[in-house]
Amino acid sequence: MSKTHSSHQRFNELPLTAVKVSGGFWGGRCAMNRDHALLYQWDQLEQTGRVDNFRFIAGTKPGFRKGFFYNDSDVHKWAEAAAAILAAGPHQRLEKILDEYITVIRRAQMNDGYIFTYNQFHFPGDRWKNLQIEHELYTHGHLIEAGITLMEATGMNDLLELSRRAADLVVRDFTGAGPSMTPGHEEIEIALIRLYRATGEGAYLETARHFLEQRGRMHFFGLRLIGQFFSQSRRAGAIAKKEKLSTGAASAPAGFDFTENLTTTEPPFLKLRANISFLSGKFFQQHRPIRKQRSPEGHAVRWGYLATAMTMLYRETGDRSIYDTLTEAWDRMVRRRMYVTGGIGSLPVIEGFGRDYELDNRYAYCETCAALASIFWSREMLLATGEARYADLIEWQLYNAASAGIALDGRSYLYRNPLDSEGQTRRPWYATACCPSNISRAWASLGKYILTFNNNDVWIHQYIGSTAVIGAAGVRITIDSGLPWDGRVSVLLHVDKPVELTLHLRVPSWSGNPSLSINGKPAGFDIPERPDIDTASGYSPYRAWYLPLRRRWDKETTIDVVFPMDIVFHRAHRWVKADRGKVALSRGPLVYCLESTDNPGVKIPEAALDTGRPVAARHSPSHFDGAWLLQGSDPAGSTLTFIPYYCWANRGLSAMRVWVKEKE
Repeated sequence: MSKTHSSHQRFNELPLTAVKVSGGFWGGRCAMNRDHALLYQWDQLEQTGRVDNFRFIAGTKPGFRKGFFYNDSDVHKWAEAAAAILAAGPHQRLEKILDEYITVIRRAQMNDGYIFTYNQFHFPGDRWKNLQIEHELYTHGHLIEAGITLMEATGMNDLLELSRRAADLVVRDFTGAGPSMTPGHEEIEIALIRLYRATGEGAYLETARHFLEQRGRMHFFGLRLIGQFFSQSRRAGAIAKKEKLSTGAASAPAGFDFTENLTTTEPPFLKLRANISFLSGKFFQQHRPIRKQRSPEGHAVRWGYLATAMTMLYRETGDRSIYDTLTEAWDRMVRRRMYVTGGIGSLPVIEGFGRDYELDNRYAYCETCAALASIFWSREMLLATGEARYADLIEWQLYNAASAGIALDGRSYLYRNPLDSEGQTRRPWYATACCPSNISRAWASLGKYILTFNNNDVWIHQYIGSTAVIGAAGVRITIDSGLPWDGRVSVLLHVDKPVELTLHLRVPSWSGNPSLSINGKPAGFDIPERPDIDTASGYSPYRAWYLPLRRRWDKETTIDVVFPMDIVFHRAHRWVKADRGKVALSRGPLVYCLESTDNPGVKIPEAALDTGRPVAARHSPSHFDGAWLLQGSDPAGSTLTFIPYYCWANRGLSAMRVWVKEKE
C-alpha cells in the first residue's frame, strides 16, 4: 500500500469511485436520496427561483432576482450532491440537470471568476461588501467544492475550471488583506484546502491559511458589524423599491430571516444574549484568534466549518498549536455542549452554542446543518489522529441528529431538531433551505466515511453495507451490515495475492464486548480498558476502540462480528437542569423517543418510565419499513412505545419527547 502524503494524518482516503454503498439501511437511504430527494430538491430550487437567478445573470431568461443573498449556495450544494452520486454510476436525469447547471454557471460567471447573483443583479460593480453578513465567499466556496467533487466522481473538469477561476479571483483579491476581509460564514477555507489537495497549487492553501490566521483580529468588531448591518439593510430596502417599480409589488427584503425557525417558547433574555453574541464577534467566531478558540462558541454551523478547516490546515502543516486547540474544543463540545442525539446548538437566533450544560430540550436548535458540520469536523479529526472516538461520533450523528432532518420519503425536512416538542410538522421547503442539499451531499459522499488505509493497515470506521477496492494493494472489502437493527456484521476480505496486513475493526461505544469468528472459527482478542468519561448527555464516544486483526491474508476471508445491542439508559450530567430525574433510551446507534402517535391516551410531557420493569426491543414490520421499537411501562403498568428519534414527525402533527421522567 502507498504511504500517506503527509506525516500529519494517520490514513489514506479512498476516492469516491472506489467505494459503493449498497444494501441494508444505508443502501435504502442512499437510493432514496439519489432517486427521490435530489430530484425533489431540484424542483424546489426551480420553483423558488434559485436557479432562475443564475439565468437572469446569464441573460437566458428575463426576470427579477429574488431571495436571500446566500441562495446561490443552495444550488451549488445540490450540484455537489448530484456530482457525488455519479461516482457510483450514471444517472441520466441528474447528468442532464448538471449539464444545464454548468452551462448556466459558465454564462453567469464574470470573466475574472466572480459569481454572486445578489450583487451581479442588484448592485453591479459591488464586490466583497459586508463580508460578515452577505456570504459572498461562502457561496464561492460551495461552487468550488461542487467542481472538485464532480472531478473526483467522474473525471470531468468542466465545472472544476469554473471553480478554479473563482478560486483564483479569491486568491488575487484577498492575498495580504487584513482581518476586516475575513468572511462571516466560514466555508471558503474548506473549499480552498480541498482545491489545494486536488491540484497541488500552493496558493490555495496559503489563502485558506491567511483567512484562518486573520480571524478574530479585527479591531472594534462590534462597530464594524453595526456599520455592515445598516449597509445591508439599506441594500435590502433598495432592492424592495426596485422590485416594486419593476413588478408592481415588493417581496420581503432579501436579508436575514430570524423568525422562520422560532417557536412560541424561547429562552429568556434571548434577544439580549443574541445581540451580545453578535457584537462581541462570538456568533461569527471573530472574538479571538483561532488558537485561543478552545471552546465552541456562536453559530454552530459556522463553528463546525471553522473547526473543519482548522483541522484540514493541521493535516497539511502539522501545526501542533492548532491541533491542541481542536482537541480541547472537541472535548468541550462533546462533554458539555452536545445533546444525547448528537445535536449541537442549544439557542435559537444565535442558532448555536449556549453555556456549558445549557441543554434545554424545548429550546434546542440543533440545526441539521450543525450536525453535518460536526460530522465533517470529526472526519478530519479521525483522519488526523486515527482515534475511534471521532468515528463513533460520526456514526451517532449520522443516525440521529442528521438523519432526523430529512423525512423518510426525502420530500420534507426539519431545520431545527428539538428533543421535546408539543407538535411539529416537517416542511416541504424553507426560505433558508441550507439543510436539504447539505444532507444530500453528505449522504452522497457516504462512501468516504467507511474505511481508510495506510501502509499495511486497513481501518473499518463505519459498518455500512458496501464494497471497497484498494487498488494499489489488490484488496477488496465487502461489508454486510445489520445495523442499526441487528448487531451482526460480516466482512469479506479478498486479496489478489497473499498479503500481511492488519485489519482494524471499530468497536462502537454503545456495544459491549463483541464476539468474533474468522472463516467460521471463533477468534479471541485482547480487550482494552474502556474509559468511563462523563458527558453532559450521557452518550460517551470515548468508549469506542479498534480491534486489530493482524495476519497473512490469502484469497478470501470472512470475518463475522456480533456487537451486543443492549438497551442503554442514558442519564445526563447532574448540571443539566433540564434532564434531572429523567432518562433517555438508545439501542445500538439509535436514540429513541416517545411520540404521541404510538401512545394514544398518554400525555407525553407527563409520561414516566418505570425503569424497574423490563424494556424490550421488538421488530415492527408496520413501522417505518421495518423498524425496531422499544417498549417499556409507566408506573401504572401501561405500555410506552418508543420509536427511533430520526423517524419522528413522519406521520403528521405529533408530540415528542426524548428525555422521559424516570420512576423506579
